[in-house]
Parts: sequence; C-alpha cells; structure tokens
Amino acid sequence: MVIMGSIVGALLFYFQAGPEFPAIASTPAWKLLLVMLIGFTLVPVGSILDIRGWEEMYPLNGPAWSLFFEYIANILYAVGIRKLSNRMLGILVLLAACFLVNVAVTSPRSGLIGGWSLDPKELHIGFARVLFPFFCGHSADARGQIHSHQTRLCNLQFRACLRPRATPFR
Repeated sequence: MVIMGSIVGALLFYFQAGPEFPAIASTPAWKLLLVMLIGFTLVPVGSILDIRGWEEMYPLNGPAWSLFFEYIANILYAVGIRKLSNRMLGILVLLAACFLVNVAVTSPRSGLIGGWSLDPKELHIGFARVLFPFFCGHSADARGQIHSHQTRLCNLQFRACLRPRATPFR
C-alpha cells in the first residue's frame, strides 16, 4: 500500500499545480521519481527534496507520516518497552497523556494538527500523537485487557456488520 500510495501520488503530482503549491510547476521529473523511490522505503525526505513547498516527509503519500512515527514506536517496543512492568507502563501512559495534553493545549494551531514534517515542532506533535495510544495499547495488552470481553464484543459487532440482511432490494 505504501508503494501504491507513492505511485498514485507521483501520477497525480503535476495535476496539483497552482498557487497553493508553487514548487510543483518547477519540479523536474527526475526529482519526482527520486522522491517516489525514496517513498517506497518509507525513509523521510528532508527540505532538500521538497517538491510541493510544504516540507513534508512524504510529499507523494501524505498518510505515510503516521507510519513513520508508528515504526519508531515499534522500534522502541522491540528495544525494550515490551519488558517493562505494568507499573512502569502505567507511569509511561500517564507521562504520555500529559505530553499529549500539553501539546494540544499549548499548540499555536489550537490542537493536535501536525507531525508530517521533519521540523522539530512537527516532530514534537507527531511523537505526542503516537506515544499515548501506543503506551495505552501496550499497557492494556500487558494487563490482559485486550484479549478479554472487549475482543469478543468487537468480534460480535464486526460479524453483525457483515451478516447478510434481508432488504427490499433483493
């Protein structure tokens, strides 16, 4: 999906040209292809390869910025967070919640909008957005709460949505 997102973004790139994106008209095809190939690997591009003028990490595949932060969270998990005690995870959930609220309240944009650039302010927002749900999910999993009745309830709701229904159009 990441590769398809970059390909579709490259195919439709020049159709976005306009006053909102003045850099698009002057972007050579070789630079577009280079950004597309780098996007396949999910390595973020810096301002040197800014082809739209917004200094995005992934100018051809907008949603890929969230995967960047999720990969970092998964690396943290692999490095050692999975071995932490429930008490330590609870402390990390509390700290991440404080971090998230701080960013939401003190952000100049009045919210949690951001995280898609390698700018330090954007990285700050991106980490705030990923760390709280990551630590909450890991803490719930470590306590055995994910595999209990919530999972069964979700499965029942999912099956109910997929169940064929008698409609007047059949």
